[in-house]
Amino acid sequence: MGLIRHRDGESDEPQPGLRRITVVHRATGAGALTMRLVTVGPSVATRLHWHKIEEAMMVLEGEGKAILGDDVMDIKAGETLLGPARIRHGFI
Repeated sequence: MGLIRHRDGESDEPQPGLRRITVVHRATGAGALTMRLVTVGPSVATRLHWHKIEEAMMVLEGEGKAILGDDVMDIKAGETLLGPARIRHGFI
């Protein structure tokens, strides 16, 4: 296990107002885990998508709305969403 500094992560902006820093992935020594810090700007919605494996999304600051399957829910700092495999999800 190694120490990974967030500032050294690969940064990208896949859409306006959505910034990602990839902190943990194969290049950092992980086998099957990817971990990102994602900043979603005010009034920014992410596209609905799904993954072959489950995904956890931890809210560190702010609040918003998320879609998880057929459910729309309010989310805020201090909460974590668990997206089961193959269930569509996103932020609105």
